Amino acid sequence: MVQSKVSVRELAGDLGLPYNTMYRIVEKLRLNLYIASSTLKLEGVGELDEVYVTAGLRGRRA
Repeated sequence: MVQSKVSVRELAGDLGLPYNTMYRIVEKLRLNLYIASSTLKLEGVGELDEVYVTAGLRGRRA
């Protein structure tokens, strides 16, 4: 995965847009990139492992 290493705030300043507007645009771009990459079809042998991690008993007293 390629990351741009540019903050949303920096993009907003460079393009002259409000932060909230730029944030929504970036979120839509991320979602569309995720959808596009998740539609790839794999070939050959693959392996998938499952992991379930809990945060413990946060906030609960025994």
